[in-house]
Amino acid sequence: MRTVYLRESVPLGSAWTETILVDFPPFGQVNVTLTHTIMQKGTPKTVFGQRFEDVIGVRTEVSIPRFTHLKR
Repeated sequence: MRTVYLRESVPLGSAWTETILVDFPPFGQVNVTLTHTIMQKGTPKTVFGQRFEDVIGVRTEVSIPRFTHLKR
């Protein structure tokens, strides 16, 4: 699966979506929608004691269609 996780030119609070075809046995191929939202931009963050400046935080939400029946 290939996705565009970060778009640094997108403003804070903005989002973009992608639809990806994924194989979900036993249902077959399903269109999965990824919604990426810029949650923070230009802020510092410390991870395991290492400080990073000018961080961009992205939230990714995944949605799949409801299955009204099961294949057996």
